[in-house]
Amino acid sequence: MKKCVFLIFIVFSALVVNSQITISGFVYDAETKEAIIGANIIDSINSAGTTTNTQGYYVFKTNSSVLKASFVGYQTKTVSLNQAKDTIINVYLKPLSYKLEEVIINAKGNNSINVSSLDIQEITELPSLGGQPDIVKSAQVLPGIQSQTEASSLLIVRGGDPGQNLFLLDNSALIYVNHLGGFMSVFNPDIINDITIYKAGFPARYGGKLSSIIDITQRSGNSNEFKGSFGIGITDANLSLEGKFTNKFTYILTARKTLFDVLLFAASGISDGGGYFMTYGFHDVNFKSVYRANARNTLAVNVFQGDDYLNVWNKKDENDHFNTKIRAKNIWGNMMSAASWNCIISPKIFSKTNLSYSIYRVSDIQSYTNSTVQGFNNKFTSKVQDISLNSVLSLNVIQDWLMVGGLHISYFKNTPFDYKVSGENNSHTILFEEIVNSSFSLSNQFSLFKFVNAEIGARLGNYFLSDTSQFFVEPRLDFSFNLNKLGSVNINYMHVNQASHLLVSSGNIYANEIWLPSSKDVPISTSVQT
Repeated sequence: MKKCVFLIFIVFSALVVNSQITISGFVYDAETKEAIIGANIIDSINSAGTTTNTQGYYVFKTNSSVLKASFVGYQTKTVSLNQAKDTIINVYLKPLSYKLEEVIINAKGNNSINVSSLDIQEITELPSLGGQPDIVKSAQVLPGIQSQTEASSLLIVRGGDPGQNLFLLDNSALIYVNHLGGFMSVFNPDIINDITIYKAGFPARYGGKLSSIIDITQRSGNSNEFKGSFGIGITDANLSLEGKFTNKFTYILTARKTLFDVLLFAASGISDGGGYFMTYGFHDVNFKSVYRANARNTLAVNVFQGDDYLNVWNKKDENDHFNTKIRAKNIWGNMMSAASWNCIISPKIFSKTNLSYSIYRVSDIQSYTNSTVQGFNNKFTSKVQDISLNSVLSLNVIQDWLMVGGLHISYFKNTPFDYKVSGENNSHTILFEEIVNSSFSLSNQFSLFKFVNAEIGARLGNYFLSDTSQFFVEPRLDFSFNLNKLGSVNINYMHVNQASHLLVSSGNIYANEIWLPSSKDVPISTSVQT
């Protein structure tokens, strides 16, 4: 009899699971066609639901015929399901044109204390220099994050150092993220949509840094109309343009440039001391274009370029009969270009692939000439080049169980010291290394009994240098227990490795960051967090 009851239970459970269909797709702003991050998709029968990820993508199993999509500041939309099979549905939410009274919503939130999110509206409401919000400084209001020095955008996350933070701009790594010696970050708020910070318990698809992952998502551009803006602040002038090439093809361009270059030049020109002119400033440019080929496929191209520069040269001296010219030119910054492809392979399977190229370089040129000697020209350069391929595949196995697999391959060409001297005695000293990083990750995200959220996975990687090769296994465990009004309890275990080391010369506003790869003499850094 017991065997019969057990068999009936198994058959009934299978029928219930099979009666559910998988719904997936994207949630967009109906006016701008911008992906909405964190939108809620709710089953109207049992109030179970899910939220969209950083691409605005959701996947959900249900046996209901009606779903509701909602987000703060938008009208709730009811979606009727007319098909009894797995399907893809993109949802467009209309912004509210009026203010509502207070509404209390009871929903399952993010119980992990290791993950924090800020959208651009929250960032712009925080205090900032001259009314210009700073993405990285905004993160310093979160627990466990502080600045290295007062008013600096260099982040210290849970006792780490600035070189142990991984900054991702639309899934592409940026190596140098500061302007003005760390006083400002390179991220222009006019193009930012959302920022997610992992302070511990990294998902298995992330690795390579010990302290934190700062995942920044950019906007896609307005698909309804052309928009432009121009502004002048205390530190810089900024320009923003966005619109569409076609109904499926959008773009956004932002740029910033300092204004005090001319003031410094004028001030040094009228100064009696030193006998030198000086200019200092920065600029950065962001461009993103998105092509939504169809309901399943989205292609995007991203370009970033940003530099700081400091130029010093001597004034002409009427008493100098040898026409002496002394000049020092310093440039430092990075450039990144990337192409990405998001694809809904089936209602249960979603993939995102990203190919990127990034370069960070520091250049210091000093020259001296006059009419009596040949003179010299010294050039010091340090640079890091990174070509990376990332691919992530998500499979919704059943409701509340998501399996995520990832593949990452990077080729680094690291040139810490390249020194050239031209003149009477030419010399050239160069040191460079070529590194290949590869990794495979697999994780399972699931919920149990509506109050336990868990992620269990591992990252397998290999680091190869000419004299060093290391294989490593990085287990990742994260459990969150929701205690309702009492709060939540989080338990996690994480093993991570970092194969690059940042050297910082404090006190300099230029050329102050040099990266060294791990080798036999400089071992790979390892961190175990619990």
